[in-house]
Amino acid sequence: IRARNSIKWTQTLSTVLLGLRSALRGDTNYTIAQMVYGLPFRLPGEFFEKSKSILDTDTFAKELQKQTELLKPLDTRRRPQKNFVHKDLHTCTHVFIPIDRVRKPLEPPYDGPLPVVKRHDCSSYFAVTIKGKDINCRQIKTSIFAVN
Repeated sequence: IRARNSIKWTQTLSTVLLGLRSALRGDTNYTIAQMVYGLPFRLPGEFFEKSKSILDTDTFAKELQKQTELLKPLDTRRRPQKNFVHKDLHTCTHVFIPIDRVRKPLEPPYDGPLPVVKRHDCSSYFAVTIKGKDINCRQIKTSIFAVN
């Protein structure tokens, strides 16, 4: 490649290597790829096969229309999700709250256990007061202590 004083020798290198790997060896009648992988290389001209069956446009259009009629539209409305509240959250004395910042490596995702100061109970909203701050019940985890 360099003997021909090609300025862009890197562009022709892949073609030369492909030719070396796909060339038949005179003594064995196999390529290097066949000896290494057991199968011949698929050369760039062999990637695509010609279609054996030619489908006329009328048949294709009828099949496409039939398949389109079988499709059913999906409901795109979002269903209201029921919030999960752990049953012990209404009676527990301590909870874990999530750390709402970028954490250091190996730092736990929750802070606590922290004591619950006061509970606010509404029909759709439940919060607890921890360190003088109201926290939504969806963010906290209950803390269960083992009794010895």
